Amino acid sequence: MKQETTNKPHFSLSSFFGAVRYFLFLDSEQTKILLKKRYAATKSAEDWFAIFDNLAKFDKYADNARYTFKVLGWLGLSLGIAIKLLNIVILRNSPYDFLEKNWFILGTIFYYLFTSLFFLAIFSFLLFFLLRSVDLKNHLRFFTYPLLTILAEEGKKGIPITLSAEFANPISKRYKTKIDKNYKKTLFAKVVQRFFLGLLLLLVLTVLAYNFFPEEIGFQDFVDNLFNQFFPLFIFGGIISFFILIFSFTMGKYPKITNTYYTYTWLSFSARMADDTLLSAIITDTYRNRSTTKTNARGKIKTKTKNYLIRLITLNIGFDKDEYVIADNRAIVGTKTATKPNEKRHSFKIKSKQKMILQNIKQAEPKLGKFLELLGRAYQKMKQKA
Repeated sequence: MKQETTNKPHFSLSSFFGAVRYFLFLDSEQTKILLKKRYAATKSAEDWFAIFDNLAKFDKYADNARYTFKVLGWLGLSLGIAIKLLNIVILRNSPYDFLEKNWFILGTIFYYLFTSLFFLAIFSFLLFFLLRSVDLKNHLRFFTYPLLTILAEEGKKGIPITLSAEFANPISKRYKTKIDKNYKKTLFAKVVQRFFLGLLLLLVLTVLAYNFFPEEIGFQDFVDNLFNQFFPLFIFGGIISFFILIFSFTMGKYPKITNTYYTYTWLSFSARMADDTLLSAIITDTYRNRSTTKTNARGKIKTKTKNYLIRLITLNIGFDKDEYVIADNRAIVGTKTATKPNEKRHSFKIKSKQKMILQNIKQAEPKLGKFLELLGRAYQKMKQKA
């Protein structure tokens, strides 16, 4: 597979058919990886390629298809709402004679336009969420797969590679390790917020039923009568409920700070290189999501969220004493380097830590070049015997 240079998805209807094609090529083991989003085994380089090649291709097409259906979904929803509003404006502001002559034609056109766009939006969002459920993180295509290519080329032939990888979203419940808060949500706030969440769901279901149930059922008449009889109560209750909901969010001391931590060990491997060097590495990302809610001098409540990332690369490398001698005893700049020699090898444990503030989660995508640079600097510590 040719190494890609960008991970930015683009709009392409054909990408969906490409994703379906490669999905059908997946065997049971690959399908299990797609669903579980993790895998660990010891295999030859050829076996690793056989496993990851179709998965990487499927993920590439699925990313583009997911982006395409997201665009189509919002486009269909926006145009559907616009058509519905246009329908109301034309019917209410057109002369009576014009309506009488063209009612059937106009009504039919608007009905089919709105219905088509609505179902386009629903279908697109369903496919979007389906593809998102089988999404693999991009480091499969941009880091793990290319790294395996290098290990196969530079590794010792016939010696298997041990690898363990995670491909799920790092900011998920699976990797959540700790939550720190400087406040506690009261029972009153929990009850109120859950009640309004249920009320919102009921309202959405009522609107859908009102628009799509046949008139013979009588649901529209029931809703109209209920609304007409209790209209003042709905307005008054809505205003009071709105202030209660706002109070449930704002009550308590400020600033309210919530730190959520995620520990994501997304790759570990060990291999033997062609020069008999033993190489192993563990890459762990620690995410911290910090949400701060505070009041300013004018009493306004504002919430800001920041994401922090600490990436720790632990590299263990052992050079054969019969092939290499130490040329430089100094620690590698920007790392913690520990020497652990034994009878057969010059062994080093190198820890490289990278810290960053993330504007968006895509900034956390690892760069294979930086890892290879660290590995190259480890080799610079040694020189081959004459």
